Amino acid sequence: MTPIPASLFFAAFALLSWYGTGRYIAYAKRNAILDIPNERSSHAVPVPRGGGVVFVILLLVLFAVLLFVLPEERALWLSLLIGGAAVALVGWIDDKRGLPPKIRLLTHAAAVAWTLFQLGGLPRLSLGFALLPLGLFGSFLALVGGVWAINLYNFMDGIDGLAAGQAVLGALAAAFLLKGSSPSLVLALLMLSASVLGFLLWNRPPAKVFMGDAGSGFLGFAFFTLLLRTERGGELPALLWCVLFAPFIIDATLTLLKRMRARKRLSEAHREHLYQQFIIAGHSHTRVTGGVLLLSLCGIFVACGWPEYPLAVFAAVYGILGAGWRWGYRRMERKSTCKRVK
Repeated sequence: MTPIPASLFFAAFALLSWYGTGRYIAYAKRNAILDIPNERSSHAVPVPRGGGVVFVILLLVLFAVLLFVLPEERALWLSLLIGGAAVALVGWIDDKRGLPPKIRLLTHAAAVAWTLFQLGGLPRLSLGFALLPLGLFGSFLALVGGVWAINLYNFMDGIDGLAAGQAVLGALAAAFLLKGSSPSLVLALLMLSASVLGFLLWNRPPAKVFMGDAGSGFLGFAFFTLLLRTERGGELPALLWCVLFAPFIIDATLTLLKRMRARKRLSEAHREHLYQQFIIAGHSHTRVTGGVLLLSLCGIFVACGWPEYPLAVFAAVYGILGAGWRWGYRRMERKSTCKRVK
């Protein structure tokens, strides 16, 4: 029997996601599941939210099927299936009626702990030229990192097309780096990319739907789980995964540190991320999203060009983009000060 080409699976998942998201938009409008603009919003009219639940359901069904079709990756599929469902469910409830931050955080921590249990923690970290032993501290570090990845993706899902576009690019880049070493992981990444691409066709500027916490939290969790699996298996170092998502990680993390330094409430919604500052300054969603994704592509090209040097690539990309973030933030602050003076 001739095997079905991966391109057909990719097209089918993208089409299903596109169609399902369109049906969801109609459902959300009928049931008033809308993101109403407020002083912290980057949009001017009510937009259906929670649309990420469509690609989440598609991917959860896929992982359930793969659990039986590719049992050699049982621990990975169980991690993605059960942990991903828990994160998405809490996000969906929060999208519909809101949940206390503590409940969301505890659920996120439980999902990440489940993944660490299934995949064996993070006892060491690949630097390319050597393995850095971490012991039990590695699992603690991974727990914090996993919870941060879930929330980081939520924080960066603030303008049209940004989070979905980054997911498509990051998943395709990881699949490229893994080709020839792990067909099962490549398949999962391609289907993830296709599912989010179908959603992105509705979410691109001007967005007709937002993915909501259900979708953004699930993506952060899924990418963390895949990172842990490939770091443990030696196929793709965690440091290179961090490079694939460098603009996201840098903006979210440095903004968090900036807010901590100012002693602001970390659970409070805000518009202090650099990409939001550009929107406030008058740049369009298309321009800002395109700029961030272009920076992401630059990091991806470096990672794909020198995958055997993860530490050097990580240091170079994060050094340059970190300095760029600082310069950009200072520029936006000067513009804001000039506007206030005028």
